[in-house]
Amino acid sequence: MESGNQNRTGSAIIPGRESSARILIVEDEPISATILQRHLKDMGHTLIGPISRGEKAIEVALSERPDLILMDIMLAGNIDGVEAAEQIRISIDTPIVFLTARSDSETFERAKITDPSGFLLKPFQSRELYNTVEIALYKSRLIQKEKEQERWLSTTLQSLTEGVITCDSDDCIKYMNFVAESLLEWNLTEALGKKLTEVFQYTQANDEEDFAFDPLADPVENVFREIVLTTRSNRRLFIELNMATIAGERGGIQGTVIVFRDITEKRKSEELLRLLASGVHYAQDAIMITDASTTDPRIVFVNPGFTKLTGYSVKDVINKSPDILNGTHTNQTVLKRLRNSRENGQTFGGEMINYRKDGREFHSEWTVTPIHNQNKHITNFVTIQRDITDRKKDQERLARRYIYEAGLSAFSRSLLDMSTELGVLDNAFRQLLVFFDLSGIMLFEHSEAEGYRSVSYAFRTEFNVASEREFENIYSEVLHDWHTDLLQGEQKSSAPVSALDNASRQLIQRRGINSFLILPVDSEGTHYGALCLEDARIMRKWDEDEIHLLNPVKDLVGI
Repeated sequence: MESGNQNRTGSAIIPGRESSARILIVEDEPISATILQRHLKDMGHTLIGPISRGEKAIEVALSERPDLILMDIMLAGNIDGVEAAEQIRISIDTPIVFLTARSDSETFERAKITDPSGFLLKPFQSRELYNTVEIALYKSRLIQKEKEQERWLSTTLQSLTEGVITCDSDDCIKYMNFVAESLLEWNLTEALGKKLTEVFQYTQANDEEDFAFDPLADPVENVFREIVLTTRSNRRLFIELNMATIAGERGGIQGTVIVFRDITEKRKSEELLRLLASGVHYAQDAIMITDASTTDPRIVFVNPGFTKLTGYSVKDVINKSPDILNGTHTNQTVLKRLRNSRENGQTFGGEMINYRKDGREFHSEWTVTPIHNQNKHITNFVTIQRDITDRKKDQERLARRYIYEAGLSAFSRSLLDMSTELGVLDNAFRQLLVFFDLSGIMLFEHSEAEGYRSVSYAFRTEFNVASEREFENIYSEVLHDWHTDLLQGEQKSSAPVSALDNASRQLIQRRGINSFLILPVDSEGTHYGALCLEDARIMRKWDEDEIHLLNPVKDLVGI
């Protein structure tokens, strides 16, 4: 009941008050129920009820889920207000304020078990009702906000990839996230309240100094270690652990937080890399190990064979891309096949041109193989690289020799099967252009009266040749300067470039070529003239094999 001369409540006295709440009234006394309805409506709240029986109150509370329940303790029927509150609180956490005309300790103790949000003794004043309702709603909203924050925190901790454990100041477990439960093989319900050392059992990972879980002894220092964790089923896991203290709001130490992650696979990979490094250290081939990235792999290991072949030091290449070995003439098609093989986790084999640190090219044979862990996940790629430059040169030399010999054979048949007129040389020279891959070939005859003059020549059609008289004048002048050397059987060439004399430079510049070779020609033991070969496209080295194969050409011309 209330006294009838009380004024209605005015403005709110509780901070954060919302204008309206849904309130369920459970009261079997009609007069009390009416008074409650009138005052709560004046406060601006939405009402449910009144309900007079406990059974019905449970049903309505669970279906309507009000913001607050005003529950009379003494109700008609088989269930009183305390029993109804107990059953409601099992399913929902709606705040409940008990209404009672009895103030004895027995009633109070019985109702207290249900954790009510307040008591209101009848008869009550309107101000008492107002204050009790507002405080109950305010506390409920604070509790809901705290629970929401706890849910967010719990969700965040559960989403981490690391295990998280929190303990109180007595080292008893207060919380574990899912990862911690999984790694330790303990669920939170079982571990809650147990000593940390009972659940988290460990040994040292290496020969490190023993340490104990006692951050409270030195609250400033965070502990960062690698340990071996023994799980509930006696599995052994390598763990990276970080442990720190939790400071209380008013200072002091409130507890401990432990963050840890499983690095077992990482340690196994590192051990495998150490074994590989030991096994390949003295290998003659270049060996390179990269990480598992398929888009931007990085070098994690190279052996001495690699540094010897490429000229790069270990420091030069670690954490660098293998692309540092590639350059202008590296075959992009082969590189694409290599990248596709990595993406598909397949072994790759191929040949390509690579580059040393000093920029020199070398031909290499690559074999790239994926390394898998126990879960069949690729952890690294190992590359064995072999220098096949000499082999490629031998292959090219043999192929070139075959072509040259075929050209010489055709050249010889042309001379022997046709008349001995000099005009037949034009046809033979055209064959030599193809087989020796030349831009031009010219034969010059020498006489004391006229000096050097051309008697036969052939040029590639795509080579922009000067007029006959122009090239003859250019070569006549140069051959005249070199006449003494040619009489002594000395050949002239554009290689090496660093040793070119002035006459050679003039010849290259005036003819617009990149390289030349001039061979003296003898006939019956007497100097006849000179055979001149040009290449307008590349700087040709004119190796010994080429010159050796060209000697029969000049001999046949002499004949």
